[in-house]
Amino acid sequence: MRDGHPRVSIGLPVYNGEVYLSGALDTLLGQTFTDLELIISDNASTDRTPEICHTYAARDHRVRYIRHEVNRGVPWNHNFALGQATGEYFRWASHDDLCAPDFVARCVKELDADPGLVLCHTRTVVLDGEGAVLSHNGGSPWIGSPLVHERFRDLVGLGHRYWQPLLTFGVMRREAAVVAGGLGSHIGGDRTFLARLALQGRFLEVDEDLFFYREHDGQASSPSRGRAARNAWWDPSKSGRIVLPYFRLGLEYARVVRNAPISGRERRRCYVVLLRWPFHYWKHLAVDLKHAGEDVAARARMTLRPGGPRPV
Repeated sequence: MRDGHPRVSIGLPVYNGEVYLSGALDTLLGQTFTDLELIISDNASTDRTPEICHTYAARDHRVRYIRHEVNRGVPWNHNFALGQATGEYFRWASHDDLCAPDFVARCVKELDADPGLVLCHTRTVVLDGEGAVLSHNGGSPWIGSPLVHERFRDLVGLGHRYWQPLLTFGVMRREAAVVAGGLGSHIGGDRTFLARLALQGRFLEVDEDLFFYREHDGQASSPSRGRAARNAWWDPSKSGRIVLPYFRLGLEYARVVRNAPISGRERRRCYVVLLRWPFHYWKHLAVDLKHAGEDVAARARMTLRPGGPRPV
């Protein structure tokens, strides 16, 4: 520990995670790198999550469990965990993912060796709900580029492949994460966070399968839950509102470039990257408009039906 603080802080935001939570906690507390703290931020769970967390907190002094009485959504809970961190390095963990015992140690080693890195991750193995391997992800060369616009191009989804949101589970310099402002309050706020972080410095991917990301129907972000449910999961205060997530994402990327502390030349190159973005994601933008139109039509039918409220 340095100055009484652990070198690594791990923030685990959770809501109703009883099914997989114990497994995730076991892999985090079983890291070969032991100079860490684990901050569990519970977004008002209604299942056995509190009981499980209290058990681990009583067993290991490195665990700090904080329960909130109101569910304020994904970005708020993630950012609360970041705000509680005291370590030199920080990472977010999910209640349903796993990591190999050497995950933190390998990432810290790389960050210690290269001050120009702001985040280190490893290759990712995607699992299903039962633990079977679905795929192996990784191998993007551009996140480590010394050129800002090349990193930005990859982080907005125009590079090797669009697996970048998983990088939010890497080990990063805590001060850089704070400067990046944490997750944005909009849907896709993890993506704009990574873009802001990448404009501060390089990322590195360790060529080892040390992170295990789980895909299952119980995920709040699962497509099986439907668009409205996913929107409410991200930010309960926006439940029922008409949203255009990809339009908002494009706008936020433009704000990231405008506010970034980068040279004028690199800023112009990043704007050129953004000119390509709508053409690459035009199908997603079209879906935004389609769903918004359906929502408007449904509300109009509800308003105009016999006995229903009349428009003012």
